[in-house]
Amino acid sequence: VGLDAIWPRVIGLVVQPGIGLNYSLNDRMAVHASAGRTMATSSGNGNFRANHVGLGLTYRFSVPSW
Repeated sequence: VGLDAIWPRVIGLVVQPGIGLNYSLNDRMAVHASAGRTMATSSGNGNFRANHVGLGLTYRFSVPSW
């Protein structure tokens, strides 16, 4: 059994627009949020659409001193 039986070859276009925001808490920490939508068309079985959101924490370990 080849991989084509498990994952058939599908050709299509994928677009993933999104927007994000980064908010600094201090010199080393920040929080970030993002949201977007994934849209895809395929040659096989139609279209795919999904919304996505993300939240995270950023920590800067070091800053170059030049």
